[in-house]
Amino acid sequence: MSRGRKQEEDRSSARPTLREMVDHLVGLTAHKFPLHHERDKNIARHLGVTAATWTRMKAGDRNVEIGKLGRLVDYFRLHEDYGLTYEIFHCPTLDEFKDRLEQKGVGADNGNHVDRLRRILRNARNIRIAGISFEKIRPATRGGLGSAEEAVQNLTIFQPGDAVALRIAHRTGGHLIVLNDDPLRHITCLMPSNFAPGVAVTGAATRVPTVEGVAKAFDVSPPAGRYHLYAIWLRTKGNHQIGAIVDGAAGFPPRTLSASQIRGLGDWIERLDRATPANERSPDYEIRVTEYYVSDLVRRGGPRVDPGLRVGRPGC
Repeated sequence: MSRGRKQEEDRSSARPTLREMVDHLVGLTAHKFPLHHERDKNIARHLGVTAATWTRMKAGDRNVEIGKLGRLVDYFRLHEDYGLTYEIFHCPTLDEFKDRLEQKGVGADNGNHVDRLRRILRNARNIRIAGISFEKIRPATRGGLGSAEEAVQNLTIFQPGDAVALRIAHRTGGHLIVLNDDPLRHITCLMPSNFAPGVAVTGAATRVPTVEGVAKAFDVSPPAGRYHLYAIWLRTKGNHQIGAIVDGAAGFPPRTLSASQIRGLGDWIERLDRATPANERSPDYEIRVTEYYVSDLVRRGGPRVDPGLRVGRPGC
């Protein structure tokens, strides 16, 4: 047996640290949670410890009580979604820990292309949690609304009847695709669509809808809940997987991506990441992401919005 192979086997059979297990969990589940969910200070607050104590716990320098492990399970919704308990963190090796998560379907595709694309987008090397802002054409608010206050206090909140445009920062030149990810697990393409027929961009920012679009803003509409916006800047749209999304979309209302389109986009981003040397950014693509929340309260005096319409669909 070669020395390198023996060292690799020794690492795989060593007792894993909590840091290794949590890092793996974050990679599998980040797409299910709000932005910055994986930050140490947020996890520490949930566990009821300081950030410094949590750092020592992850490194194995401090014993972790079963109760704290139970809270960690709760934080990542491992029991609620997969029936796992604190015992998952008692696996003797990292490989066994990964195997048990895989057996339970944690982070697995299982034919669900939406979850896979979310995971790829959230873990892509060239992601930026900035650069998408909202232009409020009709009233929009920031802060809590009724029972939603605690859950969404840090998000921009809209109500059905609001009208909103987007301003998206990007690199100079290239092409831009904008996706809206809603609570019903639909991923809708806002650009290109009849709101933004072209995908070629210039300058350092683009307003969506564009001047060529059928309207000056998107009407906000149900369902209520947390949304994600992804703006994907591409050096070129020559790849056939990107063409499958772009071609023919310009003259139609925003369309929900098909399973094959979602799979193709995920594959394309994964290939770009694999082709980029470690610790370097790819000049060929960049992803910007933000969140917002749609309240279940209809704004008084606002236009009637038929149930089932989503952000990006023409309003009534």
